[in-house]
Amino acid sequence: MTDKPKCQEKTRNGWRMTMCPRYAVVDGKWCRQHDPEAVKRRHEEREAKWRKERADDEAATKERLRVEALRIDAVKVLKMIANGATNATALAQSTLFHHKEPRS
Repeated sequence: MTDKPKCQEKTRNGWRMTMCPRYAVVDGKWCRQHDPEAVKRRHEEREAKWRKERADDEAATKERLRVEALRIDAVKVLKMIANGATNATALAQSTLFHHKEPRS
């Protein structure tokens, strides 16, 4: 049997808590997986990834809602034009302005 120190972290082994079976290589207390600095770094990387994914999801949802609102208003304007509104250009321009769409 060797006298190398083992990692001091407690881990789950099924239903029981046991000491990590790996050898301590960081400060003579921790294995590379349970080193507090490594744990902190992995946690920060995971949080940054989650924040980015959440921001991307929120941006996609905002864009989807914007397009849906524009679609609803465009249908209203088309119905007004079909019912005989004579100011089609003004209706289209006001709808685009309301939704902050660029005129081309």
